[in-house]
Amino acid sequence: PNVRFEFKLVGGSYRQEFVTDDNGEINITDLEPGVYSVKETATVADHILDVREYHVELFPGQTSTITIENQKRPNLIVYKKDADTGDPIPNTVFLVKAADGHSVDEIKTDSTGKAVLSNLLPGVYEISEKSVPSPWLMDAPPQLVTLYANREHTVNFQNHKKPVLTINKVDSVTGSPIQGAKFQVWYGSNNTSTGELNSLGVFFSDANGQIVIDGLRDGWYKVTEVDPADGYSIIQSSETIFLADSGEQSVVTVRFTNAPDGTLLIRKVCSVNPSVTLQDAEFKVAYADGSVVGDSNGIYRTDENGEIRIPGLKPGKSVVVTETRAPAGFLIDTQSQTIQIQEGKTVSLTFKNQPKGQLIVQKRDSLTGQPLPGAEFRITTAAGCEVGLDGVIGTSTLTQNGLFKTDSHGEIRITNLAPGAYVLTEIKAPAGYVMDAPSTNVVIGANGDTQTVIVTNTPKGGLIIEKYDSVTKQPLAGAQFKIMNANGELTPDNEGLTSSNGLYTTDAGGQIVLSKLLPGTYVVSEVKAPDNYQADPTPQTVVVNAGDTQTLRFYDDPLCTLTILKRDAVTQKPLKGAEFTVKDSEGRNIGRYTTGTDGTVTVSGLTPNGTYVVSETKAPTGYIKDETPKNIVVRSGVVNSLTFDDEPATTLIIRKFIEGTENEPLSGVAFLV
Repeated sequence: PNVRFEFKLVGGSYRQEFVTDDNGEINITDLEPGVYSVKETATVADHILDVREYHVELFPGQTSTITIENQKRPNLIVYKKDADTGDPIPNTVFLVKAADGHSVDEIKTDSTGKAVLSNLLPGVYEISEKSVPSPWLMDAPPQLVTLYANREHTVNFQNHKKPVLTINKVDSVTGSPIQGAKFQVWYGSNNTSTGELNSLGVFFSDANGQIVIDGLRDGWYKVTEVDPADGYSIIQSSETIFLADSGEQSVVTVRFTNAPDGTLLIRKVCSVNPSVTLQDAEFKVAYADGSVVGDSNGIYRTDENGEIRIPGLKPGKSVVVTETRAPAGFLIDTQSQTIQIQEGKTVSLTFKNQPKGQLIVQKRDSLTGQPLPGAEFRITTAAGCEVGLDGVIGTSTLTQNGLFKTDSHGEIRITNLAPGAYVLTEIKAPAGYVMDAPSTNVVIGANGDTQTVIVTNTPKGGLIIEKYDSVTKQPLAGAQFKIMNANGELTPDNEGLTSSNGLYTTDAGGQIVLSKLLPGTYVVSEVKAPDNYQADPTPQTVVVNAGDTQTLRFYDDPLCTLTILKRDAVTQKPLKGAEFTVKDSEGRNIGRYTTGTDGTVTVSGLTPNGTYVVSETKAPTGYIKDETPKNIVVRSGVVNSLTFDDEPATTLIIRKFIEGTENEPLSGVAFLV
């Protein structure tokens, strides 16, 4: 269909164009008889235009038929493959030119390595590569092809890959790939006479131990191992190889082997029990030439398993290991050890430390055996050097001058002691105790010897002062005493920690208890009696011994009371409002007192066995004062009383009447009596 033809009458004026239908036919009716010219003016894209002119004669009443055939345009198919493997090469661009040199088109191979240029005219064409993908060389020559109508033509091109260099890095012992080896690759031109080398860069082996460098030019290459992977040493440092652009030398693999480094295992154990491993031992590790191992100046410390594991050591070299610090509680091993490192193997050294000794000081009550906290000791070596809390002699920062104090369990524990003699000097006893023996010697033996020393203290003496009522024998609170030693020095309470100035007061139980007195003689004097009591004037002396408690008792007489009673001398009834003055035997005024509604008044606070004078200074209204003073000696424990009787006074009644009246009273008259 869709082929265009021109019809015209030969020698006439008829001229018309027609197009073939879907069946490739043109039906023309109502034409005049005659000879017609038929010429194809356009055809479909995949066919060749027939440029010839055809003639057909038409007769009246007849149908004439003319058949014209078109030849199919040829297609050009180009295949691109790897010259070595035969694998298709996609994305290769080809340039197609006609025989006269003009460019026809560009085509690109697809994923199958195929490129198609359709509907070409028959003729001679040149096909050449315009571009090839990496890593192939554009090494295929152009090709001339002749295309014929109604036929496809296939052309095959092959390319070689650019030279590839593969570097394999493996373990010389196991053959396993080694990742992280560093190489530098140099290129030497294949056509140079100067022999210069150009660096292509630095490369590292991957997880498969490989470095693959493709897209190279042909020529000479030098491969140098710059730095082995961690844990390995270089065996051969470089190789030179030739890469061609085709053939066996286009892909070259070079193999480098590395010797695995050796490993050093250092173990630290207790010399007494080697199954006990020791953490935090410090060592210095160096090669025999003096160069240190590692990044910390050659210093390593044992882990929780008592081990140091050092990989990456150079095979064949000797390593010297020296202990620089022992673990806490152990003596240092001063002997260095040397060992040679072996390729790919672990060599080991074992160091043994002798444990240091331990000293336990136990402070006990000499009477009860109970532990005593707070005792202070100075601990030194036999030469007088102070011992520290961690056993360091003379440099401990945890104690001063070798001083230690017993804990809540009455103990001092000191570890890390080197074998030798030590001196324990008690410089302060626990509160309430006296020192029994100020100095003790002890010897710490070898191999972790532990010595326990028990030091006793005797409790200080005690003194109990008791105050009683001399009459009722009941204890009296509030009595104050002064306590002095035989030298007249006041005795402080609580070993001087509490300020008392030597004065103490009885408690609710009438006692004073002192439990921390140094042994010696004490004098106790009452300086103030409880209210309504008379102080005992006689001091008492007592001797207090260590671990001994003495008791002193003081009795105070209660002060006396005097009851004064005022009565009517006639009726014996009590009289209110009588006033009395009380004085002692020396005339000192005790006080003025007035009777109450019951006719009595009580005078308290009178000294027992004292004589007092009582005088009535004012009688109740309507009574005559008793002018006679009365004396009385008051006694403790008895009722002391005096009675005063007052006579009632006489009454004079004067009545005044008006004379001549019947006793009419007259007021306002004055009389002299």
